[in-house]
Amino acid sequence: MIKRTLAVIAATAVLAASSVTSFAEYDPNKVVAENQIATKMITPEFKINVNGVEIDAPVPFENEGMLMLPLRAITETLGFDVEWQGETGTIILTKGPVYITMNAFEDGYTFSRTAPMMLGTAPILIDGVTFVPAEFITQVLSGAYRTEADGSIRIFDAETKDIALIDSVNAEEKQITVNDIVMGTVVLNISDETTITDEEGTPVEFEELVEGLTLKVTYGDAMTMSLPPINNPSVIVVKSGSPAMTLPSDEPVAEITPVPEAPVEVE
Repeated sequence: MIKRTLAVIAATAVLAASSVTSFAEYDPNKVVAENQIATKMITPEFKINVNGVEIDAPVPFENEGMLMLPLRAITETLGFDVEWQGETGTIILTKGPVYITMNAFEDGYTFSRTAPMMLGTAPILIDGVTFVPAEFITQVLSGAYRTEADGSIRIFDAETKDIALIDSVNAEEKQITVNDIVMGTVVLNISDETTITDEEGTPVEFEELVEGLTLKVTYGDAMTMSLPPINNPSVIVVKSGSPAMTLPSDEPVAEITPVPEAPVEVE
């Protein structure tokens, strides 16, 4: 499975844990069917934003400390086809060569027929909507997510998660300060081991890195715990269209019509 850097995983996990406790509360007097949660939803003012697109989606909630996200609304926005096989409880996601499967009653998520990954809980079915743990975004889709103070959730796919905009350049120290789409401000130490190219693979000199350029950064393994964090990136790719390109906007850029989940009957 494609690996994320430990620092990004830690950062998103901390953000998620600190921001989602008010999404749902549970009624202990209700009878809970197998693989279902009896829950009374609270509806805060929240948004789910996927790669800069604000979508209409069922309300996330917390289950035993895990943030649960609506599967179909998010993955269809990312371009996946979602198939529900009711007889077996199998859910299949396809996007080009990518083939992801899971079972509604098992903690096992399979990416392109590799060994199933356990994320801590099986999918949860509520009123015909399938919810999966937020770690599905990071571990299966190799993306990233963060939660905001108002409870809104921002989700980024693998191609978007390491996008950063150059805020400033320190030529003397050979450092650039970037606004990373997930982590915010990060200082990058550029060394002889850092490969810098454009999207065609043509080498780019450090002196060509200027404020406003949009980058895709492959971070090194070590991210300091300082504020801002400091990293020695291994690869930097200058995105085409720079410096006109910017990070995804907070404003909706498309109208998304959610597709209802197939009804699910759980005995």
